[in-house]
Amino acid sequence: MPGEDEQSLIDTYNFIMNNPLGFISLTYFTPLPGSFFWEDDKYLEYGTLRCNDYSKFNMFSGMPYVPNDLTSEQMKYYRDKMYKDFLFSVFKDSTRV
Repeated sequence: MPGEDEQSLIDTYNFIMNNPLGFISLTYFTPLPGSFFWEDDKYLEYGTLRCNDYSKFNMFSGMPYVPNDLTSEQMKYYRDKMYKDFLFSVFKDSTRV
């Protein structure tokens, strides 16, 4: 999300791990044409668009946008960690489901 930094990813991780969630879905922010952040190139104030081929925009598997205060490596690391640790916690604690 625009304005996101490493601390916000840590906060999201802590929220996921400390609440009785049965399911999570994590996506990468994608400034789609016609959306609020697309208008007047608002997203450029907060980060970098890595791809101009709109056909490749995919909130689930691609990473077309990286906020100024993060790297794509950090975003991938925390996303993978959230999924992995959450799934292991579900298997360890069946009351989460």
